Amino acid sequence: MSAFLKIPMQFGILLIGIMVFIFYQFSAPPIVFNRAEVAKAQQTEGFRDIQTRYDAAHATRREAAINFSTGGESARQSYIDADKRFNESRKEAVAFVRQTSNPTFNDVNYVFPTFILENMPIGVIGLLIAAIFAAAMSSISAELNSLATATTIDFYRRLYKPEATDSHYVMVGRATTFIWGVFACIVALFATNSGFAH
Repeated sequence: MSAFLKIPMQFGILLIGIMVFIFYQFSAPPIVFNRAEVAKAQQTEGFRDIQTRYDAAHATRREAAINFSTGGESARQSYIDADKRFNESRKEAVAFVRQTSNPTFNDVNYVFPTFILENMPIGVIGLLIAAIFAAAMSSISAELNSLATATTIDFYRRLYKPEATDSHYVMVGRATTFIWGVFACIVALFATNSGFAH
């Protein structure tokens, strides 16, 4: 089943990303997708100028995208140039946030949640958040169970107490689950702003 479902599932996931990209060609995305960092940046001097340049760059890119969608290849280069200017203005905003408040800032992981919260109906938002939590909890429980089992059976039982009772191994398994859970939380805290956290 996995072999048959993997390709259409991956296609659907990638299609969602493409559709969000197209949506933000015509509707202005936030200058920075992390609202808390935007609020901090807006209190500092110079951010309004960056915001003004960003808004102008998006308006230019939007116009170029419309021309490209109707004019075809003749308008392609003007769109590429406008997109480059838009991306540069956004990079300037991200660099400003890093310089003023958070040197490790990266808002890659905020793009899709921001899109959901700002553009979806309330009921759909609730369903999507529930689905995200369900997927996260199932992944985390499987990960912790595997780590605890491997630690208890492959290391503890084999190297330290090969003759202990089953209840003893259950207690050790619970303790190692807790330890691995703390370790995963620590890693997640450090990975939050790396751009690679899922």
